Amino acid sequence: MRKFRNQHLSYSRRGSLIPAVAVAIVVFGGAMALVLNRFWISIGQEELETVVQSAALSAATQLASDDLLRDRFDDRWHIERLNVIRENVEEFVSADRVMGKQPVIPQVSGIEFGRLVSSSLTGQVNFLQTNAFPNTVLVTGVCRESDRNSVSLLMPFLTGRSKADLLKRAEASIRNDIVGLRPFVDVGIPMWPLGLLNDDEVEQVFSLESGSASSRLEDQYSWDSATGSVLNEPDGLPEIVVEFHSDPALATGCVIELGNRLESATVQIQIEFGITASQLENSGGWIDFQQFPVSKNCGWTIDQGVFDRLKSKIGQARIVGLCTATAEEAETSQQAEVVGTAVLKRLVGARLMSVQQTSTSTIAVFQEAVVCTRTAVPAGSGSPAFSELSFTENAGLHPYIYRVELTRHVDAGLSY
Repeated sequence: MRKFRNQHLSYSRRGSLIPAVAVAIVVFGGAMALVLNRFWISIGQEELETVVQSAALSAATQLASDDLLRDRFDDRWHIERLNVIRENVEEFVSADRVMGKQPVIPQVSGIEFGRLVSSSLTGQVNFLQTNAFPNTVLVTGVCRESDRNSVSLLMPFLTGRSKADLLKRAEASIRNDIVGLRPFVDVGIPMWPLGLLNDDEVEQVFSLESGSASSRLEDQYSWDSATGSVLNEPDGLPEIVVEFHSDPALATGCVIELGNRLESATVQIQIEFGITASQLENSGGWIDFQQFPVSKNCGWTIDQGVFDRLKSKIGQARIVGLCTATAEEAETSQQAEVVGTAVLKRLVGARLMSVQQTSTSTIAVFQEAVVCTRTAVPAGSGSPAFSELSFTENAGLHPYIYRVELTRHVDAGLSY
């Protein structure tokens, strides 16, 4: 009788533990699901943010195109150009992955163009959507992850949510209120140590005014950004022929000493990678436009190594100098090719359209171009946002050099 009672109590105790264990498993599993879900969201948001920011910077960079130079900011080209940028951004984003899945750009308001407008009363900066001379782009990226969310996979009944799509926005802008150029530690200024001697024809090509003078200049080449090639057809932007000649009296171009000691190997590296901070130590590590005009040593010829490097860069747009240069008497034959003084007056953007070599000279054809770089130093760089400016009425803004930057971080949060 006593033995039967003990067995009954033992079975009763075991039965009372089963609900407690079941509840503990549910609570523990739910907690783990929430932790994993939070971890998944955090990693996914970081990856999506990187993709969207890169897309915004790429789109903003495309806003600073050579179209801004045609007819001096005639907006006839812009609508078509904006559609091309939209297509490029969508292709850029779709080629990436977030948590193993493909992010997308929403069809409505996924890519918005406009301007940053600062209120004169409150100082608050707002995004004004417009297709008229936009300098800012707002990109929205979405990663639809409902089938990979750990909450919905493990215990969706805990939260009542079946998905947690990721959504991020990034805003990037271009500006041309530039006061100088400063390279980063591992990123050089997109500049070639080349000077164009400032004669009447150069002044006409790189003039800030359009008119009949420019229309009389040669216009034989065009740059096709879609195919990345130079075409033998006009595009509305005139060219300038520059000759680097062994006789300084016949030269219309020169090689400028910008931390390269006029050594061929260093000049080739600068053509390939730009001007670095270490090469600008004598000028404080950067190029200050307020110091112009500035005198530099210069050379007159381009050797085979530099020529080959330039030839590989046909179609590229880089910053070059406009200058005057004088030759000096050389004491030794080793100095005969490098002795000269160039007075650097200003910097412009130029695209190399052609380059040829003769027995006595190198002949290069340049076209004015817009160069967009993060190494450009903006005026009042303490504030990333800037007021609305009219391209046609801007005075003191650089027509060829633009800076691209993330102007504001826009966190759109989660969309459930």
